[in-house]
Amino acid sequence: MFWTNLRQKLLAIPSKFRFSVGGNTRSRFILTAFGIVVILVLLIGFYWSREPAPFSVAGTTNQRLARIGDEYVVGSATTAALISAAETLLDKPGGYLSNDMLPPGIYLDNIPNWEFGVLVQIRDLSRSMRESFSRSQSQSTEDVDLIISEPRFHFDNDSWLFPPTESEYREAIGYLNSYLSRISDPQNSDAQFFARADNLASWLQNVESRLGSLSQRLSASVQQQRVNIARGFAYPYPALLLDEPTASLDPVNRATVLKMIAEAKARGAAIIGIFHDHAARDEICDRQFDVTRFTPGLAA
Repeated sequence: MFWTNLRQKLLAIPSKFRFSVGGNTRSRFILTAFGIVVILVLLIGFYWSREPAPFSVAGTTNQRLARIGDEYVVGSATTAALISAAETLLDKPGGYLSNDMLPPGIYLDNIPNWEFGVLVQIRDLSRSMRESFSRSQSQSTEDVDLIISEPRFHFDNDSWLFPPTESEYREAIGYLNSYLSRISDPQNSDAQFFARADNLASWLQNVESRLGSLSQRLSASVQQQRVNIARGFAYPYPALLLDEPTASLDPVNRATVLKMIAEAKARGAAIIGIFHDHAARDEICDRQFDVTRFTPGLAA
């Protein structure tokens, strides 16, 4: 029933926009094919919208040190965690999405926002490692790997080509791996990691500054979300695509949004949505599609 209703709504779109295709059969074929493509793109978007799972800092540190055959030293865990965060940024489902030029990556906003948050932390830590943790004092020479790696992470985060952002970040990761190998090698005295209190305090001060402005950005984001929701329901569209419509809303606004969705369903609108709010999903959805079946690790 759901797919029949959706197909009927998609077939009605040309008449809404005065679009004409010669022949009824040809029109149905084209619109059905278009609907299938839209559904496939949405399913891929659902899969790519999953936030990567956290990784174990101790586990990834041991794995990396075992791979290069070195023992744990001060700084190994920090460097290994930085490398793993950067690799997760590039190697998660869908890869790096912030510079995508085609759907579904181009219309996703939650994962690109997540990517930028991770990138900010990578940039802050890599700069602290270059300027503080790897130097005995401010007048000492900078590390030969970190002096190249850190600027690579500050490359434009949405460059699609010439060069793509991913290539710059991959190169930065390569230099971090070299630094990890050098500080873990007892025969190498050139690479150091100084775990002094002042170095830690300097990095934590940067983190504190970032968190201080986060609440203001979140507030602005929620306000924009309300505007987008109101705009989407202002016209009785025959089909709606919703991406977490109740996310970050207070109970009153959440109830209002659910009411608008129910009213759109009552007038016959076909609705496809991404819902991480289980209660909202169970309240308004007629049919649920669990995209975790496309995740090999969870399906196994």
